[in-house]
Amino acid sequence: MSKFLKFTESLLSFCIVLIPFTLISGSLISDLTIVLINIFFIAYCFLKKDFKIFKNVYFKYFLFFYFICILGSSLSEYKYDSLIRSLAYIRFGVFTLAFWVILSIDKNLLKKLFFSILFCFVILILDGTFQYFFGKNIFGYSSLYDYRISSFFGDELI
Repeated sequence: MSKFLKFTESLLSFCIVLIPFTLISGSLISDLTIVLINIFFIAYCFLKKDFKIFKNVYFKYFLFFYFICILGSSLSEYKYDSLIRSLAYIRFGVFTLAFWVILSIDKNLLKKLFFSILFCFVILILDGTFQYFFGKNIFGYSSLYDYRISSFFGDELI
């Protein structure tokens, strides 16, 4: 079982390093990555039988804020839509705990994350420069607007 725990730690670390790349691709893949990190982290906690991390004071503050959001959503005029959006916010609290735990386990995670973000910025800057001079990005897509560079984001002018 310790091999599986090590594999889960490595998988969580790898998924966290992939987050900058998934943010470029769009919200679906980045949200899916965060949900997968949460699922693997909860499975990791169950396998390790270590739930004291959820007793963290910051997580308790987050839960308090989360329940206030749910209460506000239940009092809203559009209860169903508002409640569905509020219930999904739990993924950010669990993701924060997962990041904190993996950061304490993998001492090189910040360095890996830094280089991942740096690589994404360099690729975006090079692609934006290419699109500025040639009118199309590296993959041949042109911006919908002549006065804006969209790079890999397409019609989303980010």
